[in-house]
This record gives sequence, C-alpha cells and structure tokens, in this order.
Amino acid sequence: MKTLLLLGLSAFMFNTLHAEEYPLINKLAGVAKYEVPVSEESNEYAVFELPDFEKTVSDNNLKVEYTLPAVLTGNEVRIELKGKLRFNNNEVILKGEKGSAFCSGIQSVITCKVFYENLLIDEEKAIAAIKSISTSSKEFNGRLEIMRSFSTDPVGIITY
Repeated sequence: MKTLLLLGLSAFMFNTLHAEEYPLINKLAGVAKYEVPVSEESNEYAVFELPDFEKTVSDNNLKVEYTLPAVLTGNEVRIELKGKLRFNNNEVILKGEKGSAFCSGIQSVITCKVFYENLLIDEEKAIAAIKSISTSSKEFNGRLEIMRSFSTDPVGIITY
C-alpha cells in the first residue's frame, strides 16, 4: 500500500513539476472555441464550441483532436494535429493530414491559428445543417456567409 501511495505521489510531483516546463500545456480544463476569421459585421455567427476537443501530451509531443462543425464542412471532419513541445517555449507548430497550426500562449489562454488543406466541403449538406439550426433568415444568411468564407479560405482560430 505504501508503495502505491509513493508511486502515486511521485507521478503527481513529476507531472506538476514538468507542467511548469511546458507552459503551453498547463491549461487542462475548459471548452475550446473555434472561430472563422471574418469581418466584424459578420462575426456574430463565426464562433463555435468544440465539445469533443482533446489535447494529449506524451513524450514531449502535443496532439490536439477535434471535429469541425458540420455547418462549415457539410460533414463532421475529424482533425488531428501533432507537434513537438520545446522546453520553456510558449509556441508549437502542429501538423496533420488535413492541415497545420501555430499555437501560442501561456497557462490561461492558448490560441492556435489553423490552416487547412485537403478538406472536402459538401456545400449542400452544410446548407442543410445551417437550415436545421437557424431561427431566422438573418441567422441563416449570416451562417451561410461564414460557411462560404470558410470554404474559399479554410482557416480558423482555436482558443482554449
């Protein structure tokens, strides 16, 4: 029993001490937000929650995974990006099959600028998804503008 307690305490202390070495990964809780960068007047419908956002750290590697909202792509596209953490560095570049990201920040707010490639966007399905959640023609038109902006320039900003 004492051995298990000591092992648990050692693991806790190791994780606590090493979290300080990698300030970019200290933020463990909270909901990630995804934003399509658009003009100020179109911004009302450009922010989405990423409820399945996951962050994993293993052997000095950071991996983030999330699903892009169907209102942007027409389908739920799963994104996985990975990168190597650097000691005492507040920046990391992540890469994956569908794009790359530049992440920066410390402890309380982490921001990743994501640039996508090889995304298949089904505009017809995206429009159906937009219709299903829109409560007015203003909202529908705003969301449609965001989706079309994303489809021509697939970039975004994740904050967690």
